[in-house]
Amino acid sequence: MAAELAGLVAVARNPVEAGYVRLNGAPGAIYQAISLGKIYLKEIIFSVEKAMEAIISFFQAGGYVHGQVEQFTLNLKGGFDIGQIKVKFGNLCYSLSLYWTQVSSDSGNLSLNSQRINKEL
Repeated sequence: MAAELAGLVAVARNPVEAGYVRLNGAPGAIYQAISLGKIYLKEIIFSVEKAMEAIISFFQAGGYVHGQVEQFTLNLKGGFDIGQIKVKFGNLCYSLSLYWTQVSSDSGNLSLNSQRINKEL
């Protein structure tokens, strides 16, 4: 619903003291998300590649692969959206598994040719 209305959803679960948030929170997260969205919208009019390059630059990340989607699954169970996407790039096959609750992305795993290449996101 929020995406359709171009809005933002904020959820407060288990409220905590301000001091706890100051020590353990993610200051600037909403500002960063808005900034990233602006960069994406500015570059996507040119091409997906330009948008990806801008996103990589924003995060000072390494790169991305461009390939064919081999498999996509999404299962809805018990309030969770559990999915996986496999992308083939030459002889390599990247697999990304994601686990969402109805309000947040909890974790994700990235693997290459069935070998995990990251810790939980």
